[in-house]
Amino acid sequence: MNCPTKDEPDRFWRWSCEFYARDNVKRALLRLQDEYRWNVNLTLWCLWRTRNACPPTPEDIAAASGHITTGDHGLTASMRQVRRTATDLYPNDVTLKNALLAAELALERKEQALICEIETQNTAGMASNEASFDSFSGVLWQYYALLETSAENRCHVTSELINGLAKAAFDDQSKPD
Repeated sequence: MNCPTKDEPDRFWRWSCEFYARDNVKRALLRLQDEYRWNVNLTLWCLWRTRNACPPTPEDIAAASGHITTGDHGLTASMRQVRRTATDLYPNDVTLKNALLAAELALERKEQALICEIETQNTAGMASNEASFDSFSGVLWQYYALLETSAENRCHVTSELINGLAKAAFDDQSKPD
């Protein structure tokens, strides 16, 4: 399998939506986001690239993180906060909640397109088309290490959470994107 190219944001989005829809995956990703300040799209990108036999290097992860931070100016996180606040203030207004959720998802998709724009170091791919569990786990630990070096993102993610996500991605790789 070839490494995903920067012109594949639609393929990445479709896979992300399908993978995220799994209850255990959604719960793990939201916990990483809310409790540990992980970027869900960056986490999904790490798993998707690994799934496609082209795991990102630590430099790729840092570049992607910087690119989306610069590119979206925090709009996605801001919109998420607006949606959550509005839902708390107006819990019975389903129309408002759905409109804000649609706007948030549109920004999530733009963020994924930004991630796909970066040129990655690992363009050769892995020898095998199928990634091992260790490949998925390893790329998540690389992302964790990047966050650990950032003073504002100190976190202590459990092995159970990272390994659970890695297992879900490993189990998912036999499905087409």
